[in-house]
Amino acid sequence: EDIMGKLSNQTLQLKTDLPVPRNIIIRRNLEIKQKGKISNITGKNIKKKAKDIINAIEKSGINVKEIDIVDEKLETVFLRLTKGEK
Repeated sequence: EDIMGKLSNQTLQLKTDLPVPRNIIIRRNLEIKQKGKISNITGKNIKKKAKDIINAIEKSGINVKEIDIVDEKLETVFLRLTKGEK
């Protein structure tokens, strides 16, 4: 794995038919930001965790309509690291 893969966060962007319950995401030690039926779930190795996250959401009775994974930009990683954030 390259250095960006080790240091950067990814965001799983989901559009669902209902808002995603925060407890599904928080227990996985990920950050979630929601605006209506759009959820942005951020953390390390999101690509590896996406299937598990989506299955848990659908198991709770929520339909996932759209999925996108966005990698953090190099500039954002640099700024976050120089501020001492993880």
